[in-house]
Amino acid sequence: MKEEKLRELLNSLSMTEKIGQLIQVPGNMLNAEGQELGVRDELGIGEELLKNVGSTLNVVGADQVRRVQEEYLKNSSAKIPLLFMADIIYGFRTVYPIPLALGCSFEPSLLHRLCAATAQESVAGGAQVTFSPMGDLVRDARWGRCLESTGEDPYMNAEYVKACVEGFQEGLSEEGAGKGIASCVKHFAAYGAPEGGRDYNTVDMSERRLRQDYLPSYKAGVEAGCEMIMTSFNTVDGIPSTGNRWLMQDVLRKEWGFEGVVITDYAAIAELIAGMTPPPKVASGVITKLATAATYPRGTILCRSSGTGGDGKLKILGTTAGSNETLTPDCVLCDEEDIGTEEDVNVAVYVMGCFNEDVVTVGAEYDITQADRDALRERGIYLGQVLD
Repeated sequence: MKEEKLRELLNSLSMTEKIGQLIQVPGNMLNAEGQELGVRDELGIGEELLKNVGSTLNVVGADQVRRVQEEYLKNSSAKIPLLFMADIIYGFRTVYPIPLALGCSFEPSLLHRLCAATAQESVAGGAQVTFSPMGDLVRDARWGRCLESTGEDPYMNAEYVKACVEGFQEGLSEEGAGKGIASCVKHFAAYGAPEGGRDYNTVDMSERRLRQDYLPSYKAGVEAGCEMIMTSFNTVDGIPSTGNRWLMQDVLRKEWGFEGVVITDYAAIAELIAGMTPPPKVASGVITKLATAATYPRGTILCRSSGTGGDGKLKILGTTAGSNETLTPDCVLCDEEDIGTEEDVNVAVYVMGCFNEDVVTVGAEYDITQADRDALRERGIYLGQVLD
């Protein structure tokens, strides 16, 4: 879609529709068969929101993708196609060794090839974005997600993240002919260093150690051109990453120049708000200025199933979208000058619109080549399973 048409479409959307484009729900909420990742009623997600959401996750297979997309577009007033995202970590149809094992190859070029093959399989299955690679450096074996990391060395981690991003997105170029998938580097930042190895726990370290050991891999992903960054659940210097202005604005946007999409981890904003004392005067979800201010005025944050108010209506800083679309400074989480404006939302939706230019296309299945199989075997790495 040309920029002129994209801006024309943006200007035609109501605030409710704009906010909806920045929300992601699991496939089961869109009547897709698959993993149950949340209860719709508990999240307060009503029919109004479901008609306007911008993306979904973990809808698997070309037939499912087509069915969900077609059904969604029938009910959508704006007729903007859904983006389909998934946790495609170490293979799609072909399952590779876990990233920790692949890291033992000490060969980034091998991971590049495997991610390129995974991207082709994923595109054939209808996926457009993968929540991978995980750039988290790990040094505490007690943490349950060590398997998703390529290891404990900052330099090698950075090289692997770069290789994975370039492999996944190789087919996004004009020469790639639609065989690539957008890469989301996660979890920004230092998610792999929780105290006691306990998931979601506090991360407490000096800025020197953070920059020297933990940030290089995420920066490598940005420099490799990743389309998306995911925030982490943990705190950094006592502030939750999802609402951490220093991380999201000063480091990610200003220092590194990242202009892509920032997405929360699953329901991170709802959990962030639930942990505040006293509780803020804002609904648990959608796009709060706590998120947009932290992520810098240009790109904003794509919220993954954070929910709304208990009445199932979209909420913007305590104001019900649709009945009153004025963004009001009714939020105790930030200073009045940090309150979100409609322009912040416009920029966010525009970035997402540039990201989602076409209806999802699905094609023939793709299988790993014999050359890739041979390369794996030469390094003592064997495929664990090939799915039918």
